[in-house]
Amino acid sequence: MNEPISTKNSFNQKGCLLIGLFVFSIVWLVGATIASQLMMWLMEQTLFEATFLFPDLRWLIILSYVILVGLPLIMIRFIVNDQFINKIYQFWLTINFLGILILPAR
Repeated sequence: MNEPISTKNSFNQKGCLLIGLFVFSIVWLVGATIASQLMMWLMEQTLFEATFLFPDLRWLIILSYVILVGLPLIMIRFIVNDQFINKIYQFWLTINFLGILILPAR
């Protein structure tokens, strides 16, 4: 009758910080991608439509995108202890740093 209430947390229970970091990283990734695509489009329009010589700096946009997205993902990857979420962040990091391979094409 007077059994103590179990205060043991279930193994599947996750805190709201983990979910908040995941949502923030998705918003950061989408926002950085939109900004990078917009800057790339503006740069290409300037290069092809301008009457003055403008240096081709599209490689700088890609490099800054890889850095601005990659560094927070590296930090979050080592902060979070959940194995499943770490695999997601590791996949995003791998795809992000493969963006460096695009640099010679620009």
